[in-house]
Amino acid sequence: MVVNMKIVKVLPGVLVVVLALCLLAETAFADFREDYNQAYQRYQAAGTRAEIKASAEAFLKLADRADAGALRSNSLYWAAECWYDLKDYARALNSFEKVLVLPKSNKEEAARYKVAVCYARLGWTEAAKWELNRFMRDYPSSSLVGKAKKELKGLSK
Repeated sequence: MVVNMKIVKVLPGVLVVVLALCLLAETAFADFREDYNQAYQRYQAAGTRAEIKASAEAFLKLADRADAGALRSNSLYWAAECWYDLKDYARALNSFEKVLVLPKSNKEEAARYKVAVCYARLGWTEAAKWELNRFMRDYPSSSLVGKAKKELKGLSK
């Protein structure tokens, strides 16, 4: 076997660069996670409409960050929850739907349910019924199925 000695000499340098980039990425994600945790804690402690609105805006800024990674869907989801808490159902719906189009979203199940509930709150009864039935079909073992059934029953009156 013939080994190109130029490649062998360059390889350790390349490995050092790759390792350094990996460490930088890990540090950047740690910074993001810290910012995310602080935003979540502020949202949990929010007592006024202004504080909830500020939380929504903070989550949206986090979702736009290049280092959001897997927490992008969480950031969008919690922004949507803020808007939902403020009864701004159209804005909440917009954010919940953004969660649904992200690849590998870990908030898809909860967002799918909340899309249906937003439809109901906006008075879009038929769309809400359709989404609730779809939710129960797609997530039959979800802890939210009971809430979905109750919501559907309320829409059928």
